[in-house]
Amino acid sequence: MGSRIRSIIKKEFIQIRRDRRTIGMMIGMPVMLLVILGYAATFDVKHASFAAWDQTKSEQSRKLIDTLRDKDQQIFDGTYTEVNSREAMKDALKDGKARAGIIIPANFLAPGGGPETREVEVFADGANLIAAQSAVRKALELINKYNMGNISAPPSGSATSGQPSGGGQAPSQVIAKQTVLFNEQMKSSWAMVPGLVGVILQMITTMLTSMAIVRERERGTLEQLMVTPVKPIELMIGKIVPYIAVAFFELIIVFVAGFLIFRVDFAGNILLLFLLSVLFLMSSLGIALLISTVSDNQQQAMQLAVFTIVPSILISGFVFPTDAMPIPIRAVSYFLPLTYFIEILRGIWLKGIGLLILWPQVLALFGYAVIVLALSALRFKKRVS
Repeated sequence: MGSRIRSIIKKEFIQIRRDRRTIGMMIGMPVMLLVILGYAATFDVKHASFAAWDQTKSEQSRKLIDTLRDKDQQIFDGTYTEVNSREAMKDALKDGKARAGIIIPANFLAPGGGPETREVEVFADGANLIAAQSAVRKALELINKYNMGNISAPPSGSATSGQPSGGGQAPSQVIAKQTVLFNEQMKSSWAMVPGLVGVILQMITTMLTSMAIVRERERGTLEQLMVTPVKPIELMIGKIVPYIAVAFFELIIVFVAGFLIFRVDFAGNILLLFLLSVLFLMSSLGIALLISTVSDNQQQAMQLAVFTIVPSILISGFVFPTDAMPIPIRAVSYFLPLTYFIEILRGIWLKGIGLLILWPQVLALFGYAVIVLALSALRFKKRVS
């Protein structure tokens, strides 16, 4: 009995050794998850773009802005935009030019050195709730350090908080009022539901389509179809169209559920959302076809589908803000179609923006769809021929 068991164990190890894709998954998946979760799994915003409306143009107000944008803090040291109105501040966050911002009012300086506090307003983009919460928290921390005098003065030589300077008398204390746009009540469902549309569509198109084509090959029906007058391109289109229909059905379900169950208000153009969803579906279907051409069975197709879906969920901005990721991880996220589609979903659904602002994401998604579909069609044609 023992020898028979040893023989079976030996046989299994031989099969595992011969299956290079399984070995690659066994080694590659833990390493990939370790790297992604070790570097990208953080909720702290870093290198975020920032906007400011400084109504005083004083030395103390400039010191406060410099404190927030201190490069040593690596929080709001990204692109800096100066605005001149409250509406311009909202537009900067709406257009994606800034992730956070501050308005310093005209009465920021305490008249005559009085002890009264002065209020500033901190803004954050609530379309990405986790990033917004982190941005507000970090801004409040830096403002508190400004009040306590724990931040080194800028090179201009301005005085610390509460002391007179050449630019006027500083207020004894700065307090911050927070304003979160596009998700004023800071509901997690408002940030999650639009992103879930992209995640669900990718899971359905990638997993189901790739496994369906491989299943045809396993059963031998794919070869039977090839002896008919059906051309490879016609076979490919016929195989993927039903899954496009299924994906759109799922899109409608998630959209209706998000609106009726989670009460996520829709601010944009629903027709534009559905049209741009086609681009994303083309990208996901291209990935599914590529998986089907390199997989010999459904198990391999499932493994490769998971291998592509997991990083998309983790580093596309759906869970963890891309502003918090190291530059190498962020660079990888630009090769994932879900990264661009989540920006499109949140922009249209929560902010009500259109192609005038979203054209970079749309162009990137279009290029990705064309390239991956062309590659997958060539490999599919070669494989079935």
